[in-house]
Amino acid sequence: RTGFQAMASGVVAALDQVFLSAAPLLAPASLRALSHASSSVRSALLPVSDRAARTAKLVRDLQALPFEYDFGLHPIGFENLQLLWKSLSPLQPLRRRELVGRDAGFVPTERDPWCFCSGKDAQEVAAAAQLALDHARFENKPSFLLGAVLRRTDGQTLSGAVTTSSVGIEWVDGPAADPVQLSFQVTVDPDGSFNIDLEVGSGAWSPWAETWALRDGTLDAKIAVAVPLAGGAALLFRDFRGRHGPEDRAADCEGRRLPELAAALASSDGLRAAVCIGGLRWGKDRPPWCPRELQKIAFGG
Repeated sequence: RTGFQAMASGVVAALDQVFLSAAPLLAPASLRALSHASSSVRSALLPVSDRAARTAKLVRDLQALPFEYDFGLHPIGFENLQLLWKSLSPLQPLRRRELVGRDAGFVPTERDPWCFCSGKDAQEVAAAAQLALDHARFENKPSFLLGAVLRRTDGQTLSGAVTTSSVGIEWVDGPAADPVQLSFQVTVDPDGSFNIDLEVGSGAWSPWAETWALRDGTLDAKIAVAVPLAGGAALLFRDFRGRHGPEDRAADCEGRRLPELAAALASSDGLRAAVCIGGLRWGKDRPPWCPRELQKIAFGG
């Protein structure tokens, strides 16, 4: 009997590993049926069943995000799903900004959906998001994670500097006269230099509209941009301005991969990028109304 118990214990241990891999793929009814097989099997299934429930919840949560998946989420495993959720859940996609009406202004228009074609594709974007988050934190303030599709503007030549189309986000839940927009644009030179244009606007295109921008010193921020590129780790470049100390505008590898980014922008329909903003400071009186997302990352609210 002792030998039989030892053998049964070994079988259950092996089954535990099988259940751990198979449980996420089984229906709840099948899991319940297996749990009635024996007390040993039931005890092995308890943590597996819990893990399967948590896996199913992560899959539902990821599917509720503004992304599309052309692959099954379950098979990539619980740990990978956790990593995806950690990086993708705070990411807010930016929209293309278009000129609306004659003598009107630019506003974010249609959503630019992100579709991940494989688990590897999603994991590369998640890793880029985490990289941007790690490099835009400032003191104890939270940061604001955004997703942008970088595309060269229409009419550009394939040589020389590449400027991306403006993308942005708009908040209209404040006073009707003071909608707030945030816009982002980047210019990359083949020689390895770059410029980030970040702007906050209040009042849309009304006569009392105001802007705060990096380019004229009315806005300061820490910005980190991470772009997954084919055949290598994500390219990181960052822009730390003004009151954060000595100006720091740098790319990884001392900018050696920025020409690679410029070439990729010139030859593609768009590159996904994680854009993280932290340590926001107003260089003049702050907007009359400010959305919660910007209040959280701004000094002085």
